Amino acid sequence: MAENDETPIFSLLNDLAKEPSPFKEEGASQSEGPSFLSPVFFELVSRMRKTIHSIKAFTDLSKGRFKDEQFGEYFNRKMAEDTGKLDTVLQGLLDYVKVNSPVRKADTIRNIIEEVLRTEKKRLEGKKIRIFKKFGKDLPETTLHDEQLRYVFHSIFQYAFPLTPEAGSLGFLTRSVDVSKRELGRKDLPQVRRKYIEVLILFSGCAKPGEPVEAALGIPGIPKDDVVDLILRLVREIVQKNRGEMKLEFREKESRTLITLRLPIEKRQIFYYQPAKPL
Repeated sequence: MAENDETPIFSLLNDLAKEPSPFKEEGASQSEGPSFLSPVFFELVSRMRKTIHSIKAFTDLSKGRFKDEQFGEYFNRKMAEDTGKLDTVLQGLLDYVKVNSPVRKADTIRNIIEEVLRTEKKRLEGKKIRIFKKFGKDLPETTLHDEQLRYVFHSIFQYAFPLTPEAGSLGFLTRSVDVSKRELGRKDLPQVRRKYIEVLILFSGCAKPGEPVEAALGIPGIPKDDVVDLILRLVREIVQKNRGEMKLEFREKESRTLITLRLPIEKRQIFYYQPAKPL
């Protein structure tokens, strides 16, 4: 699958990104999260553990090679005990640093999109579908939970994949935007303008407005009162429950479909802790 080539779908992604209205999260500090000592400490302890494992390996190789068998057994037992204790202490130090060094959460939307694409790699390669990506830099996090985001992007992929023809294209663009009440047509927004993360998903293939997806695929369909089929209805429900927006646009002249998600940002900075290994 080629990425980011100068093809029509990538040109369309560039056109959509001409007015990105980027912003940076207020109050963000570059010094937050683990201190400078943490990576140095991790590197030092990791090298010490590698040395200990090498000593263990050479100790195992020396078994049965001492002329004095009694001394050989004592040496091997003592080395195993001492290196085991030292390795346990070093692992404990690493775990201590992990549980006391919060890591700032970042690039969650991008990471989950990449995760979905990796999961579906074989299917994409089977249809020779090309992937194009244009991710905004330093985007804030969204209020949607990670599992909700996985459901949203996985479901959209399941909707887009059968509509995308052989050797078609699938593109992703992320950016941050300010959206006004008037633009959204919503009365429940507490501010005149709200900041959103906007995700645009553009793919080859187009089910005409009012035409069921099943009919576009040449199979009997069920009546629908909306151009969005069941999969996208459920996606839109989750997005709207989280005070976001979803739009579906059919571009018949270009034979492409555009799905736009506007996801509210998380104003707080989110941190997580790396899990410690059980001793």
